[in-house]
Amino acid sequence: MLALATLGGCADDPDGNDLGAGDLEGDDAPTEFNAHCDPQADWDPEWAQFEADVLGIVNARRAEGATCGGESFAPTGPMTAEAQLRCAARLHSQDMFDRSYFDHTNPDGESPWDRVDKTDYDGFASGENIAQGYGDPTAVMDGWMNSPGHCSNIMNPDNTEIGVGFHGGNNHWTQVMGRR
Repeated sequence: MLALATLGGCADDPDGNDLGAGDLEGDDAPTEFNAHCDPQADWDPEWAQFEADVLGIVNARRAEGATCGGESFAPTGPMTAEAQLRCAARLHSQDMFDRSYFDHTNPDGESPWDRVDKTDYDGFASGENIAQGYGDPTAVMDGWMNSPGHCSNIMNPDNTEIGVGFHGGNNHWTQVMGRR
């Protein structure tokens, strides 16, 4: 099954993939990297390469500009990889796999803001995209870019940092965007 989801609702792409996009708010995260992120330190190298490939595609799409639904975005600068946002993204993808759910909020009620706060990110978390079932970086990026909310998160010029998390069990994907 392929899926995309938003904080405000869920959407399936035409191929049955699940996609998710949502706006995050909350800028009172602590300032130091902490042990919360230790479980993702030994991430599968193939999964890490998929994450790096997604970042490359994100920045290529941002350089081109895009129309997301009815909203046009001019070409904009790249987002940089950010370790704490990556931690939040990876651990959310893993948690969705481990506990068999697909949502921005986990079964314990933990929100995207809560996850970012646990990483000690000292910027402003501004968006999250999730997806399930896409087998490679190009496919998931095509899904997100064909969904107005996800596309807007990717193209928003205010978003300057990103963390990407991929878990190969059921192909769970998470992007967390931020800015300082």
